[in-house]
Amino acid sequence: MERIINCFAEQYKKDLSVYSASFLQKCISQRMHKYDFANFDEYGLMIKNDALEAAELIASLNVPFSLFFRNSIDYAILERYVFPALLVRKSEEKKSLPRFWSCGCAGGQEAYSLVLLAHDLKQRNQECDLPIVFATDISQSALLTAEEGIYSPAALNNLRYSQVKNYFSKVAGYYFLNPEIHKNVEFSNYNILEAGTSSPPSSIFGGFDLICCCNLLIYYNEDAQRTIINKLYNSLNRKGFLLVDESERTLVENFGGFKLYSAVSNLFFKQ
Repeated sequence: MERIINCFAEQYKKDLSVYSASFLQKCISQRMHKYDFANFDEYGLMIKNDALEAAELIASLNVPFSLFFRNSIDYAILERYVFPALLVRKSEEKKSLPRFWSCGCAGGQEAYSLVLLAHDLKQRNQECDLPIVFATDISQSALLTAEEGIYSPAALNNLRYSQVKNYFSKVAGYYFLNPEIHKNVEFSNYNILEAGTSSPPSSIFGGFDLICCCNLLIYYNEDAQRTIINKLYNSLNRKGFLLVDESERTLVENFGGFKLYSAVSNLFFKQ
């Protein structure tokens, strides 16, 4: 596997060593199985001479999976406690609109979930402002899917009936997200490990009130995980919130600088 990593670094200027060894091996093994290769050396030789296969392997390292309201408890806490306090406070300060970041947004479900909650809250409290959500992903194809905002009926299983009715239009068996939700999300291509950046260039300066980074950290090695969490920390406003996946909760706890918002959640706030 080392030969493959070196080939990508030298020939394609891609650093595969940042990924978790087990995840990287799994992705390479799946590509090897397609061609019935017996060992890494055989596949490494193919990679060296086939840029298209190299691109296919890179694409396989991006996991474009997401869900609306991925963790029901986390989103219940956001809706019941965090959003009412955060969105109303920002409106009262009249300094800037709430700024959220969906890091590794995949098909856009996470970013749109945040806007749906904010719209629901605004219907109950007209004083609150809707947030700007910066949604980023390393995969351009995932971003194209996210920007379309078209989903199958199964993809909407976690939504309330009122949310489906109010924010989607059904056409030919698919659900199209309404423009009023679209306009609050700005999608852009961004590699969280890109050197010299601490936040998406589209956001200009970071300054986020909430960052969602779910199911991303687990695919990287320990050094890369620390780099990513440090960037997320520096991108947050004072007392800003960070939401991660349950499998990544311990990583944030061990990093320091964050305090768990609730024992039953995966939501942290910056100390």
